[in-house]
Amino acid sequence: TPPGVSPTLAPTPPPPLSWLGAEGCTVDNPCPTCTGDCDEDDDCQGSFECYKRLVGQTTQIPGCNVGGLGDVPGGDYCYDPDPSEPMALSPLPAPGREPIMPSELVVPAMKTPPSATRPADPMQCQRRLRLGESHHPKEC
Repeated sequence: TPPGVSPTLAPTPPPPLSWLGAEGCTVDNPCPTCTGDCDEDDDCQGSFECYKRLVGQTTQIPGCNVGGLGDVPGGDYCYDPDPSEPMALSPLPAPGREPIMPSELVVPAMKTPPSATRPADPMQCQRRLRLGESHHPKEC
């Protein structure tokens, strides 16, 4: 990246839904966000709540990605009702609680296109060099 140009980062997509089965989340084994199936808020970790959908409904769970193998129509999932607070998720599911259909999300790094690092107008670039707004003639 040229000096003075900061790389642009792609926004982090929301996590995918993970389905542990009809009784996957319980009071004794509460789930993190985007995990189901929960039946009540106590089935979810900490201050997370159970987002309930009607049978066959595919409404987006707040803070979670839509679709994917873990998105079961009508499934109820834990979510964060106050996403402004930092989330405290358990890093790994409890032993024996592997998702039925695990999925991984890989986000490729984005590169800054060459056109974003130099002005489109060569005259404008030369003017910026003369005025001291730019110190890199190679950018022109």
